[in-house]
Amino acid sequence: MSTKKDTPKAKEIVIDGPNLGMAHSGNSWPASAKGIEITIRYFQQLGWRVRAFVPRHYLSAGGKRGVDDHKLLESLCDEGCVVATPSQDHDDHYWIAYALQTGAYVITNDRMKNHAEEHDGGKEEFYSWRDERVISYMFVDDILILNPDFDISDAPAQSAKTVQIKPPTKASQKSRQGGKKVGKQTSKPDGGDGKKGKQGGKTSTQGGGKISAQSSNRGKTPEAAKIFSKLDAGINPDIIAVRNTIRHVIMQQLDRSPCNLTKLGQIVVDGANKTMRSNYVSRKEIMKAAQIPINIAFYEQLSLLLGDLVEFGKKGKRFATVLKSELDSKSNQTKSKDESRGKTRGQPSKPDKGRKQKQSAKSSSAAKAKPSVKRMTLLRFKDHLGNKRSAQLSCQRAELPKSVDAALDMLCKMRFPADMALIGNEYKKITSSKLTSAFTKPERLVWFLNLRKECPLRDLIADGHIILRKSKQNLSEKASLGSSINPQTKGQSATRKEAVKPLNKVVTFFRSLFGGK
Repeated sequence: MSTKKDTPKAKEIVIDGPNLGMAHSGNSWPASAKGIEITIRYFQQLGWRVRAFVPRHYLSAGGKRGVDDHKLLESLCDEGCVVATPSQDHDDHYWIAYALQTGAYVITNDRMKNHAEEHDGGKEEFYSWRDERVISYMFVDDILILNPDFDISDAPAQSAKTVQIKPPTKASQKSRQGGKKVGKQTSKPDGGDGKKGKQGGKTSTQGGGKISAQSSNRGKTPEAAKIFSKLDAGINPDIIAVRNTIRHVIMQQLDRSPCNLTKLGQIVVDGANKTMRSNYVSRKEIMKAAQIPINIAFYEQLSLLLGDLVEFGKKGKRFATVLKSELDSKSNQTKSKDESRGKTRGQPSKPDKGRKQKQSAKSSSAAKAKPSVKRMTLLRFKDHLGNKRSAQLSCQRAELPKSVDAALDMLCKMRFPADMALIGNEYKKITSSKLTSAFTKPERLVWFLNLRKECPLRDLIADGHIILRKSKQNLSEKASLGSSINPQTKGQSATRKEAVKPLNKVVTFFRSLFGGK
């Protein structure tokens, strides 16, 4: 079968996920997530934009009618290649409706006879669409073979740009800046010094391509620069440039007024695409390019990007709005006051020497009295711990979160081997919070204790839910810890055995009568 000549070209590929997954698994549950991925990558290499539709329960573990690797589908979903439909509905209805609206090609072996009867335009119209747009296939091991009789068109050039979305690189920045070195102002006559022409060149390079890490920090307060330098410690310069672009877009919006979180997410997407000339489809893709965790809430992502420069307002029990914090607004107010004073007097304001000496004496005494050490938030601590950033977690004890600092002595003095439940009880007694609020896995607790200088041990390992030392003696202690039995229950089991003995003799007697063993 072949497509009609007057049919408009398709712009993307729609995949019937369950149909592909079951075909690759040999029509046996669970469905194959790899089969869905093979099909997605096949069309992406040809330059197509691809969307695979799957029921929502395919993205979670468990269930008889799911997939064998839900984490693979989750990663594809984060890329924007997989779309989850409501589990209570039929997924066919969604991808058919989407394909009819967009004119996309559909990859499925489903003949959809029942859907033809439900189609508003009648069976003939539905079957003509099926002949023009639906492509059958087969798998030979991990090789996808499409229907040879179907004449599929070439991928459109615009969709090929959005196949793989990556953060801008230095090479792309140079190529973009190389195209426009001089802005509009260079054409105007200047005073002969060429200053305007240089300024014009700078504005044009900022208008197109990626904002560099240095240029995006212009106009920011010293407090903001310090915060960003801490947040971006150990991060690649290209990633910092993406982060600074997002920060620039957000702070521009918050300078005008507080903003709704949902609205701000779309503003970030539009602003970043306009500034970097990129094709990010969703906020998740931008955060992934900026190396911000995508499995946390948006307000938590903003905290990791902007630190104390933003605050959040609640609507009921959830965060709904974001606004500039008092720290940033105060610094801007003081800056504007100083500028206004200088303007009114015709020269910059200069405090007298006596006032300078008093201020320096006060600041020095305050510095001696209270050292300015700021604690990291629990969210920041968990982020460093998950990425094993030893430089950040080898900090002073006073910089750790309060709960971790309070329980550090107990954790270092704990006798190992020890069960996580026992450690959790001791942790809760000291901090009134759960151990999992700071250490979600035993391996992370072990890594942290081996890192800290306060802990005398450097050979701790995690074996399931038990933390022990890397020595034969402690391995034997761990075995005894796991197999230890309460003496009271041991006595009860012995008495039960004695009581059952007569009954066992009767059972063996009857078995011998009937020739049983």
